[in-house]
Amino acid sequence: MTKSILSVLLSIFTCAVFAQSSNLQRFYKDAKVGYKNTKGVIVVSAEYDAASEFINGFAIVVKHNLRGYLNLKGKLQIPLIYRDANPFCNGYASVKFGDKYGFIDTMGNWVLLPQYDAIYAFQENIALVKKGNQYGYVNAQLKEIIPPQYEVAGQFSEGLACVKRKDKFVYINKEGNVAIAKEFDSGGSFQKGTATVDLNGKKYIINKKGNILKEAPEPDDHDRQEGNEREERTKKHNRKPLK
Repeated sequence: MTKSILSVLLSIFTCAVFAQSSNLQRFYKDAKVGYKNTKGVIVVSAEYDAASEFINGFAIVVKHNLRGYLNLKGKLQIPLIYRDANPFCNGYASVKFGDKYGFIDTMGNWVLLPQYDAIYAFQENIALVKKGNQYGYVNAQLKEIIPPQYEVAGQFSEGLACVKRKDKFVYINKEGNVAIAKEFDSGGSFQKGTATVDLNGKKYIINKKGNILKEAPEPDDHDRQEGNEREERTKKHNRKPLK
């Protein structure tokens, strides 16, 4: 069943994923997870292989490697049928059904049928998606605004995303138009108006016009560690692991 999307809270430009105030807290017994209320009374028996805290009104639970969602009362509101599941954002969550990802609403209805091989976290109200070996973007209304066409692509930052076109990297805007036509060997995300790029074996700092401002300093061990941690968080779709 496909449910039409009537509206989205456009005032939320970056999805806020936060722990929901709940009377239910996780407890562990015999390597299983359940939930108790603040008085210590068991509301959800320890029957799940893994379970999350409550995020944006729901907790993700896992049994036999399938995922579903509990509501704030501890009821299984969305059944355990998904191979992967992510927290709700603006009333929608990306889930994997079979071999593909799509979006469901808080009642478990499909708002975007499973068709992607990966869906990444929303950033600046836009989510990076993967179909086959190519990447594209969907907006907060779950409309595909830039069809999958890039073999490598980054998330949007300060209105721009770095994508690989043929053998070089360029920066596009949210309409899918090339905003910085100068080609690079690789490129990072913009922060405070500048980004680090690779060109002919060297690293440079550029502005949003694509002008090279200076050569980038070599990262120290601490910078490398932070970069590796950021990359690892991105791979995990910014989703906390279930415990």
